[in-house]
Amino acid sequence: MTSFVRFFVLTAVAAIGVFGQTSTGNILGVVQDASGASVAGARVSVVNLGTNTRTEATADSAGNFLVRFLLAGKYAVEAEAKGFKKFRQDGIELQ
Repeated sequence: MTSFVRFFVLTAVAAIGVFGQTSTGNILGVVQDASGASVAGARVSVVNLGTNTRTEATADSAGNFLVRFLLAGKYAVEAEAKGFKKFRQDGIELQ
């Protein structure tokens, strides 16, 4: 890790829909560095805080990620990539 560590800026949008008897939602966002440049290949973890279930994703070449079929609950999103400090966003709730 370099001495000039950039922080992740994560924009996450949480959405949930009802399909029959099952309620699931998606969390999507963009992983960017402090200058606004995309961080391709960043590892993204979405953690259900009630069950401690972790779902993994990888940011694409534009820094976008999508985690689908999540149950209602409170979540945290973590992002990390080589040369960057780990980022965590709490307070995401799917209802």
